[in-house]
Amino acid sequence: MKENLFLFFCRRALLLLSLLVPALLAFAQVQPESGAVYRLVNVATGKAISNGDNPENDAAIVLTDVSDASAGQRWALWQVRADGGWMVYNPASRGGIDMALQLGTGQLLQWTATASDNQLFVLESVDDLDNTYRMVCQAEPELMLAASPSGDLVLTAAPATAESAHFRFDVLGETHTITWPVEGMFFRVKNRANGKVLSNRGSAENDALIYTDKNVEGNDAQVWLFNNAGAAGCFQLVNETAGKAIDMVLGKSSPLLQWTPNLKNNNNQKIYFTEVDAESDFYTLGSNNGWYITVQNGDIMRMAEDATAEAAHFSLEPVMGPEVQICPWQDETIFGINKEPARADFTPYASTEALHADAARYEKPWLAPEGANVMSLNGVWKLNFVNSPDVRPGENNFYGDSVNVEAWDTITVPSCLEMKGYGDPYYINVEYAFSDYPP
Repeated sequence: MKENLFLFFCRRALLLLSLLVPALLAFAQVQPESGAVYRLVNVATGKAISNGDNPENDAAIVLTDVSDASAGQRWALWQVRADGGWMVYNPASRGGIDMALQLGTGQLLQWTATASDNQLFVLESVDDLDNTYRMVCQAEPELMLAASPSGDLVLTAAPATAESAHFRFDVLGETHTITWPVEGMFFRVKNRANGKVLSNRGSAENDALIYTDKNVEGNDAQVWLFNNAGAAGCFQLVNETAGKAIDMVLGKSSPLLQWTPNLKNNNNQKIYFTEVDAESDFYTLGSNNGWYITVQNGDIMRMAEDATAEAAHFSLEPVMGPEVQICPWQDETIFGINKEPARADFTPYASTEALHADAARYEKPWLAPEGANVMSLNGVWKLNFVNSPDVRPGENNFYGDSVNVEAWDTITVPSCLEMKGYGDPYYINVEYAFSDYPP
């Protein structure tokens, strides 16, 4: 009897699981994948996003009836960074869905694929709908793609719950790889002759040599951001981890170097990509005066005049951008941590009479106050100096109430640390001591 009851409950449990598992799977959200190709179908209209099978720039991006034969309804995805937006581009035209934010019309156009604000989307999953997302503008998160009441595809501030702003990503079982240079994307750059990729070997120094090394997954020294260098097919290649750009010594057969990024007055960092032939995915990387990046003498990169040699041919492998951690003391946008808000300068007195009694300063405000409710910080202070912010002291040995300061140095305030023998003094009248990125 006990055995029969046990079997009965086992059968019931299996039956319940058989009913629950499909239901759970129905609501399972399959995450978008870089390189995968999808048809993007608007939930409200049942129509697909399309470029109208028009491969040209400025082609309107519209909603049309679903068609398996339409190449204009096939859209590939690429995520530029792990926590960043997605490019949505058409493999046949190499054009991306462009929001044309500068126009402010809400119309969607096709334009050469770039990882720019106009073409980066945040894909927000829609609850309880399989493979369904909101396509939100990363630069202006209040805007998203939606079907208008007339059935047009627009960029608008639609309610997040509106079906008109929901798009089903139908998996087409295809993949696509970007093999051409794209502004704002990250690539490994592989040499045709030796199969190795460009690398700074982890150096963050100016004048460090550029080599070709074996491709190592996760090695950020081999990952290069492609910035627009101001001309068609012309890019600046920056290693974000090092904060340096590839720099050519133009007109000389000298080693390829890296240097502080600078496109304003440095043609050495403007690299022109030219297809070797129309049927291959190889490019020459050259200057505007007939010199090309080439592998010579092992793995060292040099400039040479022969563009036909395989040592001067390169292919591109797209990768996700590295997660670069910027220390607060290296971030010029951070002006203070735990700092009181800025305010106008003033000196408090107990009364108007006390203010008038300080006659000398009342007449000459630059003099030190007498009788004001202030405490001067001038004097001799204890100093705990370290050679690197990475080893800066914390609460237990610096700012805690019970810290023993007997062994600390002393310094007069106000004064200059460097002129008192701490650190290295800098006198610079022509350059900055840090990277300068003017707007």
